[in-house]
Amino acid sequence: MSVFADVLWHVGKLSDDSSEDATSVSSAPRHFKSRLDEALTAKHEYEAKVSTLTEKVKQYEAEIADLRLRVRCCSLCLQYTYV
Repeated sequence: MSVFADVLWHVGKLSDDSSEDATSVSSAPRHFKSRLDEALTAKHEYEAKVSTLTEKVKQYEAEIADLRLRVRCCSLCLQYTYV
């Protein structure tokens, strides 16, 4: 997550730098605007990765819960089979 924090810092810094001399990003110097666009793109990419990974974690958690239930059922079946 340090890369994500680094991107956020750059976005904030670029926004501050570009707004010191102008009221909007569109009137900021070109190099600030291009760097800001790159930082925002990176931020969106990381947010998409975080979202994808969060969904995978939820999927894995559901699969683990299902497997635990199956193990419990199998162990109960085995207990009653050998009684």
